[in-house]
Amino acid sequence: MADSINKHQFSIRSKLTFIIIIITTITLLLAASLFTLFQFHENRLSLIEDMIALAKISGGNTKAAIIFDNIDDANEILSELNNDHRVVAAAIYTKKGDLFASYIRKQNIRPILKPPEKAGYLIEASKIHLLQSITENENHGTIYIQASMDSLYEQSQKNMFITGVIVLFSLAIGYFLSFRLQKMISLPILELSNATNKIKNEKDYSIRIHRNDFQEIELLCDGFNAMLQEIQHRDKHLQQLASYDPLTGLANRKYFSDILHQAIIRGERKSYKHAILFMDLDRFKHVNDSLGHSLGDELLIQVAKRFELIIRGDDTAARIGGDEFTILLQEVNDSLHAIEIAERILDVMNEPFDLDGHSVVISPSIGIVLYPKHGTSTEQLMRNADTAMYGSKHAGGNSYWFFSEHMNVSAKERLKLEESLREAIHKDEIVLHYQPQLCLKSDSIVGIEALCRWNKNQKKLMPPNDFLPLADETDLIIPMGYIIYKKALGMLKELSNENLYHQKIAINMSAKQFHSIDLIHQMLAFIKDSKIDPDLVEIEVTEDTLIDYNEALVATMSTLRNNGVHLSIDDFGTGYSSLSYLKKFPFDILKIDMSFIQDMQETEKNQNIVRAIIDMSHHLGLKVIAEGVETEVQYQILAEMDCDMIQGYYFCKPLDKEQLRQFLLQRASEQKN
Repeated sequence: MADSINKHQFSIRSKLTFIIIIITTITLLLAASLFTLFQFHENRLSLIEDMIALAKISGGNTKAAIIFDNIDDANEILSELNNDHRVVAAAIYTKKGDLFASYIRKQNIRPILKPPEKAGYLIEASKIHLLQSITENENHGTIYIQASMDSLYEQSQKNMFITGVIVLFSLAIGYFLSFRLQKMISLPILELSNATNKIKNEKDYSIRIHRNDFQEIELLCDGFNAMLQEIQHRDKHLQQLASYDPLTGLANRKYFSDILHQAIIRGERKSYKHAILFMDLDRFKHVNDSLGHSLGDELLIQVAKRFELIIRGDDTAARIGGDEFTILLQEVNDSLHAIEIAERILDVMNEPFDLDGHSVVISPSIGIVLYPKHGTSTEQLMRNADTAMYGSKHAGGNSYWFFSEHMNVSAKERLKLEESLREAIHKDEIVLHYQPQLCLKSDSIVGIEALCRWNKNQKKLMPPNDFLPLADETDLIIPMGYIIYKKALGMLKELSNENLYHQKIAINMSAKQFHSIDLIHQMLAFIKDSKIDPDLVEIEVTEDTLIDYNEALVATMSTLRNNGVHLSIDDFGTGYSSLSYLKKFPFDILKIDMSFIQDMQETEKNQNIVRAIIDMSHHLGLKVIAEGVETEVQYQILAEMDCDMIQGYYFCKPLDKEQLRQFLLQRASEQKN
């Protein structure tokens, strides 16, 4: 039967040859067309991806220039796009939509800057228009890039020429081919077609086409493989951008999670143990605020380099956001290796960092978890490591803590308290008590301090130490600040209208509240709108607010003073450099911390310290208030020292609104009699 078939095939050889030529020609044309279209499509996608990556990098580089309104730096950054011949023009727009900086490749040819109406890309003729937001926590503007596709069209023309050559050669030799030659031609075409389809569906650019003895097929295969190699190289570059932090070069959050996930899988299979170190830099924000974000970034880069010098080749260091870093220690036998690495980190971090001539020492808070002891999933391990890190930070930082279930309980309790506090602000459970201040010379009330309390569920009155630290950590202190100043100033207005009180009221402000420009401006607006005499308003700040001396802090104080508000330094003597603060900042009143007052009766040395503070303050033109006065003896000693005012239980405990009214009425009645 086989012989019969062969004879039949040979009898129709001419017809079959013609059919083979037609089929071969059509197949080659289709394959070449698919190849050309696919290459053009992929190259266009690659061009778009490259432009997106360029937009991210250039946009990130120009963020600082936008923030500081440095057009020259922005133009210089955009001019670096000249290295990429595909970029025709680029522009930076502010968040208001105004043109900030621009770059045009050929200055004699003015392309129309026509960005899309919204973020994304637009293909128009031979141009690609790309618009991308410049964001990090907030929107800073947009970057527009116009790219040319001329090179893509040129490449397509070359491919079409190669295709034509291949087709002509195939027609010339197709007439003389046998069935065997037909197979030799069809097989690589089929392989090419299958590879094209597989690449399209699976995005696997590692596929390569085997070379053939025919030159035409060899050229096609080489061209196809060269294209795949180029795409694979670009894909690898984009993968680099997607997997690593552009600032430090460390792994980013996503890549670290992937590596940790793979480590967990290996651990399950081979019973490996791993350790994760979660780190946060202590007081990094103060470095940014005092030295600027550029030096803050430089600090992060240097920190990353020190981490890389410590870890092993199989370990992974990552920056997962802001000043937070993680290290994965794979295949550790016990906790000792994690302890060793943590201690080495503490040692190297205690060595000063040189930031443009500034010597900075910054410490980390480190949380440590072990796999599988402290978790068996990526989410659980990272959450517990974060919890352990906060334990270290709450203990003062510059230390490492291992995770424990007790921390989980504490974290849950903390979360519950945070939710309750958030609800308390909404329900208006934050109330104020008021403690009068007595002038020792005139024996009259010269001030009232507003003190915050939490009337939890309208049943239990919680002191500030039980909730204010949490409010400060979670930024709830800002909305709480709105409540405090409105209630305090409102109370001052009520007492004045009732002709009961015409003296100052003192309001405490935490460091975060004091650094909130919005809060300060709203308070000043409330004073103006309520027609309250600003001379009766006093803001009390503690020394931790003043640790990082910077222009913003001075500007805030100047704003308050220029609007008639008085400033006092609270808890004097408990900070690090109190005397320097008195020289730098325009205070009116100094409040001696109650610890000095309570110790004053014990020794003459303690009395001399208080006396020295009072004398020094008077020489500097400051009034002095002694806090925590609780006994007659303390009262008499302070009177002899010429202290200006006292505050404490000896004179009056903190009172609620109604109690304060009754107290003021009683004092007025006593003075009349």
